Amino acid sequence: MNRIAQFTLIIALSFSQNILSSDLSVADVENKISVKQSEYDNYNSSLEA
Repeated sequence: MNRIAQFTLIIALSFSQNILSSDLSVADVENKISVKQSEYDNYNSSLEA
């Protein structure tokens, strides 16, 4: 559950400025979420190694 909360916070902080400054399409948001998920997964993999 803690990982979900951390990921949600990362997404909120990452997108807050972009969402306020411009309208993003659903595809743009999905793409950014996918990129951030990959970054988060890679970071966690590095920590576990």
